[in-house]
Amino acid sequence: MQQSRPPKTAREPLRNGGSSMLESDLENHQAQLSRFQLHVTSVTEDIVTMSKLSQHHLDLKKTLVSEPHSPDVHDKLI
Repeated sequence: MQQSRPPKTAREPLRNGGSSMLESDLENHQAQLSRFQLHVTSVTEDIVTMSKLSQHHLDLKKTLVSEPHSPDVHDKLI
């Protein structure tokens, strides 16, 4: 049993469901964190993919500039 009064900054005592509210809030925050981490991973993978694609595109342009196969293809890529 608690013998002293709770601090004035306490919004709710941890009785009568207070701890279950904290647990619910914690689960909610953990779920939000998990979703955010998945989103960060997805965006990071997209950045890497776009970087590789951009580099491949530049390599193709360099190849076509040094050895053009046909003017039509060369003009479309540059």
